[in-house]
Amino acid sequence: MINYTHYIQKTLPDLPIHSFHQDESGWDNVAIIVNDDWLFRFPRKIEYAKKIPREKQLYEVLLPILQAGQIEVPNYHILYENEEDSIPVCSYYKMIHGKPFKPSYLHNLSINEKAHIAAQLASFLAALHTVPTTLAKEWGFQVEKTIKYWKELHIKLRDYLFTTFTIEETNRLHTIFQIFVEQLYINSSLQTVIHADLTHNHILFHPDKKQIAGIIDIGDAQIGDPAFDFAGLYADYGHDFTLEVYNKYTALTNNKDATFFERIISFYQYSPILHDLVYGFETNNEKIIETNKQRLLHIFNK
Repeated sequence: MINYTHYIQKTLPDLPIHSFHQDESGWDNVAIIVNDDWLFRFPRKIEYAKKIPREKQLYEVLLPILQAGQIEVPNYHILYENEEDSIPVCSYYKMIHGKPFKPSYLHNLSINEKAHIAAQLASFLAALHTVPTTLAKEWGFQVEKTIKYWKELHIKLRDYLFTTFTIEETNRLHTIFQIFVEQLYINSSLQTVIHADLTHNHILFHPDKKQIAGIIDIGDAQIGDPAFDFAGLYADYGHDFTLEVYNKYTALTNNKDATFFERIISFYQYSPILHDLVYGFETNNEKIIETNKQRLLHIFNK
């Protein structure tokens, strides 16, 4: 059992601890919030701990670029047990104060306020997607969602759903994957650094200022298709707002990828459902299976 207080006091010996909140809801890390001011992230496994130095390097590149748009990202510090260690005990940083940017917040904003937030998100994605991949590879980031990865996901789903999908539904799923893989193959040279988990939980909103306060949690960051980073926006905020973010993003990046937005609509919007389905089958969770099967069929029938 990790003595979290020991490491916090070792890191910040002069800090009086007035409040201490332990959050174990994360899959990768246990989060400790101290005085509602400092956030410590203790990785659950060594494989997650090994990612911390590269996360710090990516944040350090993004910090000065994003400050102009008043978007914060964590200013990482790293704690090692011993100076000669290569695997950290934890990361910690001053908290970015804000609320997860739930769709309800967006719906209550004016047109101008929505446009400002779309511009903020576009500037974050443009900054992230233009980090040189050569640097990212040196830090340890890799291509994870390869064409092989998506083909294997398709095979798993085909096998799992064989007894429950009609022939027409199976063919529809096959067509979705086939078109997507063809598009991905054509555009495989346009890979960038991606967040890979850009949902409302990781976009912090300042309710009083009516703007994005910061973007957090790049633990899943990798090299991949930049269109993937729009999937969470599409799922959370819908077509029109995602298109507005994309148009502003295109102006900043001069993006020439002809099927970029089509991949968001025709495939990536399904991605969370497809992954949840596989997870449901692999954990024998009938509720997750049925819920996501119905979500997928609902989209098929639109």
